[in-house]
Amino acid sequence: MRLHVQCVSLGPSRALSIASCVWFSGPAPANRPVLAVLYENGKMQLMRSENDDLAIIVDTQMQGISCQWNHDGSILAVCGMKSSSDKESNQAMFYSAYGVHLRTLKIPGREVT
Repeated sequence: MRLHVQCVSLGPSRALSIASCVWFSGPAPANRPVLAVLYENGKMQLMRSENDDLAIIVDTQMQGISCQWNHDGSILAVCGMKSSSDKESNQAMFYSAYGVHLRTLKIPGREVT
């Protein structure tokens, strides 16, 4: 089975790097996304299943590094690096399962792994 990439346009090389792919395996309402795919370019798609043709598309506007669901699958934490004209900063962004941005937390340090 192939996962349909909906949040970016693939070029001729069809190269796109996935930063993180996480599935919430606990109980969740049928209409709530449980699969999150974060790409290194900061785009993310939230899906109800691997066959979801109506994925929720989110642009985090940072370089994606990792993401993880909370204990009940209602909040997704996304970690990455945001670049501006004068500096880079590490951030953790928190989203609802439906892609609504809730909060941003700046993380001190040079690199997030």
